[in-house]
Amino acid sequence: MQQRKQVVIIGGGSVGGSAFHQLIQHAAKMGVSDYLEITLIERSSKVGSGEAYQNDHSHALLNTHADTMSPIAGQSSHFINWLYQNEELWRQQYPHLYVHPSAYLPRPLFGLYMQNLFEDSRTLAWQYRIPFTRLHCEASDIVPTEEGYLVITDNDKRIKADYLLLCCGNLPSTKFKAHHQRSSYFNSPYPGYVIAEQIDKDQPVCIAGTNLSAIDTIISLTEHGHRGKIICVSRRGRFPSVRGTQNPKHKPRYLTESAIMALAKTHDGITLEDVWHLLNQELLAVGGRGIDIQEILSEGTTAYDYLCQEISKATQVPRLWQSIAYSLNSVIDLIWHNLRKEDKRKFYCEYRDLFLAYRVSFPLENARRLQKLMETGQLNIHCGIQRVGYDEAENCYNIELIDNAWNHEMRVRSRYFINATGYNLSVGESEVALIQNLLKRKLATADPFGGFRTDFKTGALLSSSGLPQRHLFALGSLTTGTYFFTNAMDVNARHTSERAGHIVEQIAIAALSQTRDAV
Repeated sequence: MQQRKQVVIIGGGSVGGSAFHQLIQHAAKMGVSDYLEITLIERSSKVGSGEAYQNDHSHALLNTHADTMSPIAGQSSHFINWLYQNEELWRQQYPHLYVHPSAYLPRPLFGLYMQNLFEDSRTLAWQYRIPFTRLHCEASDIVPTEEGYLVITDNDKRIKADYLLLCCGNLPSTKFKAHHQRSSYFNSPYPGYVIAEQIDKDQPVCIAGTNLSAIDTIISLTEHGHRGKIICVSRRGRFPSVRGTQNPKHKPRYLTESAIMALAKTHDGITLEDVWHLLNQELLAVGGRGIDIQEILSEGTTAYDYLCQEISKATQVPRLWQSIAYSLNSVIDLIWHNLRKEDKRKFYCEYRDLFLAYRVSFPLENARRLQKLMETGQLNIHCGIQRVGYDEAENCYNIELIDNAWNHEMRVRSRYFINATGYNLSVGESEVALIQNLLKRKLATADPFGGFRTDFKTGALLSSSGLPQRHLFALGSLTTGTYFFTNAMDVNARHTSERAGHIVEQIAIAALSQTRDAV
């Protein structure tokens, strides 16, 4: 019997759960189940749901269709099929829920599915005789050894690892540090119902951000019966675009892998102008009029007027540009990788936030809820956030704003402050012990566009010399600088499958070599 290789997964959110399942799948397919064992390290009591899919209000919705929410590459309908086949596990909690492929389903329901997938994966590991250990703790350091790595946990466990998969999830935000110790400050909007229970329902609440996390926060507060003012502040002072209800599915015809690679070889990389040209070709091919950026942006309108326009557009005709934007998940990392350096910097500095605000749209149901809240005056949106101070005497936050379009200054006062601006992209600024130690030991280096520098083909961490680390891989938001869009389930599922397949292939090669040597 050959010695088994130990694969350690650090992090048990949706990406870690995906990695566990797909490692087993690949091992079974390649017939090497007898040559590996798996350890998963997760500090939470539950594996699979992660931060964003924890138990919450049923009106906290996913922002994409149910038939695309799958952590398993090549099985896009896995979630929706699980719902059909396991109704007894969720129907009592969601008695009136209508399940169909294009539905926007509750986030906690997806969390329940991911927890169930983890249990199914454990059973699958047992069936294929793959030893599995789940450790309820947090990885705090990784030490390289001659054979591989030694993972050190916060409770001083030491786990030998031949292969390491970093699935640590989103790094906590480092914004508003001056307020992190205040009980009235919340550095993350999840889980929403836990935060809502700690807030006086009649007091004003300020939410930093107007993105999808901010929308989740508003919904959670109002579902919990919040009666006080809700004030959202951000740089642009607008919610993302609303997902069209009549959008057809689109398969790229021009922005394809072959077209991108051909352009990259011919022009020594692609430009933003190249991408814009191909996007226009995609839109014209499906009967569109070409991209009208002014129509999409609707600049000059108020936050309320913009939301009303978005709701109207979402229900009237297909929003073809949205269909095309969502179809790019299969190639968006390839586009980013092949952009010329100067174009990459320009996009990151000037267009990234704007692109994400329109690429990551949200459901019409939630848009109408926000519209009603704005009409009653309970919800206000302001742009141009400048500074967040705190009045000790009054026990409230003072948020200073400047509307650059109107050159108007104002101040908002709030009893509570919720940071919904998103996770931290800069590993250099992270206060997470594991991240700090990876940098200190020079096992990893920071990518200027976020996360760690990783090898595009393998996902291996790159050392300070630019060489891939042996058997040390990152997934999810830790690879933002390399793959750009790492919060989409289908993108992460594809990357995770590739890493799992690569690891299992390496184990198979080593096993075959040992067998030949023995003969």
